[in-house]
Amino acid sequence: REGACAKVAEEERDAMKGGGDKARDQSPLVVHYRNNHKVLLALIDPTMREQVDKFREGKLEFTTNWFMSDDIFEDRLGMQASTSLLESVFGNISRSAMLQTMLSQGEY
Repeated sequence: REGACAKVAEEERDAMKGGGDKARDQSPLVVHYRNNHKVLLALIDPTMREQVDKFREGKLEFTTNWFMSDDIFEDRLGMQASTSLLESVFGNISRSAMLQTMLSQGEY
């Protein structure tokens, strides 16, 4: 799983080199959530972009089904964020609530 984020970064680079829209459409959407000097990442299923956009507009309820997994990664390192890092950023809340916060306030 730790390599998933690195794979996405590689796919993003390939798409930027002219991999075409089709290649980009198949890559997971990467949500970047910034908190102080920390950047956390989560991967969204690319087929769920329309639902995610509607959620961000306040037209749809949140669900974790939009994500590729419930993993949260630390910046571009591709490593899963530690429990202590997640608690320092979000406090003591559920993983679902963390993902919802990331999606509400992050960028993709």
